[in-house]
Amino acid sequence: MKRSIALVLYFLNFCYAINAQTTVAQPGSTGSAAQPGSTAFTGAATPNGFSVLRGINVSHWLSQVSNGHPIKYDDQDATWLSAMGFDNVRLPIDEVELWDSTGAPIEPNWAILYQGIDASIKHHLKTVIDLHIVRAHYFNAAHEGKGNILFYDTTAQRKFYDLWRQLSSHLGHYADDQVAYEILNEPVAKDPAQWNVVMNHAYKTIRGLEPRRTIVIGSNMWQSAATFPALDVPAHDPNIILSFHCYLPMLITHYKASWVPTAAYDGPVKYPGVPVDSSYAASHYPAALVTAIRNMGGFKDWDRDAIAKTVNIAVQRAKQLGLPVQCGEFGCLPTAGRTIRLQYYRDMMSIFKQYNIAFASWDYHGGFSVVENENLHPDLELISIITGK
Repeated sequence: MKRSIALVLYFLNFCYAINAQTTVAQPGSTGSAAQPGSTAFTGAATPNGFSVLRGINVSHWLSQVSNGHPIKYDDQDATWLSAMGFDNVRLPIDEVELWDSTGAPIEPNWAILYQGIDASIKHHLKTVIDLHIVRAHYFNAAHEGKGNILFYDTTAQRKFYDLWRQLSSHLGHYADDQVAYEILNEPVAKDPAQWNVVMNHAYKTIRGLEPRRTIVIGSNMWQSAATFPALDVPAHDPNIILSFHCYLPMLITHYKASWVPTAAYDGPVKYPGVPVDSSYAASHYPAALVTAIRNMGGFKDWDRDAIAKTVNIAVQRAKQLGLPVQCGEFGCLPTAGRTIRLQYYRDMMSIFKQYNIAFASWDYHGGFSVVENENLHPDLELISIITGK
């Protein structure tokens, strides 16, 4: 299961969202669920021919792997995903899976990566290669008592840029209209200016090798939509896709997740509406947990429009820059309950259609899975909501 949001995110990201909802107007909103506008739902496309609309993340394949490679992705999987209505996959990869501690390529894993990309192309799935975790940066480091050195260690930065040189040398033969590169998953620099410097240098490194490759760029602080105004996007390059991640409301999407501050809360939850009854929480749980629930937005009223107001920040920034936008991750754990989970996905699809946002659901068959077991038994109702098929 993906531990995608570090402990501090549950405080920072929520604060960003709350602030955004009080300062950013939702076009056409009257307080009830807004309906998608007249804009065609075409997703994100760049002039080089690369385009994405309905996607999914292949997690725990060459990223966040323990005990080998428990999750496969090959021709059979690509066939299945294409048949289910997806048109693209996001393939997270980690430095430790492709390079050993000396920097030497781990050739068997490179072969796995090539096979995955080839299978995707064969079955008409555009592919985003997402550099998910590097030794100098891990988006969940703060939660695990670790630190990131990427944003202040020049040696680590040079190594990071060299990883992209090597990725380009290995993957540059793939057509620009089939494969895109995502510079780094969920950056967590203390100052957004630090991420802007590293991101722009990595961008120039890639662009110097591949002038027309689509490059996917997210904002600081776990790619929150609310931090997009601080993102310094390279100018005059139409082959860029902006990407945000959205797991709001966190207490619902990560209900009972072991890695969140509210893991011990096992009482009733509600969505749409106020996720947790404050009186119930105060009378049944310790004060520290009640505080954590409050900080996670558990006592705030959440619905489709509340989520959309934060998403709209990324949308407006993309419009200002004249670039397409994608939600590279979103999802809700089954622990929230079937009714709530499906309503969350319906609301997210409504938001994506309203703003013409391409998306990649987290995930294929990890914790937020669209399949019900390792035999790939599909959750057809959920898949239908996500793909519209």
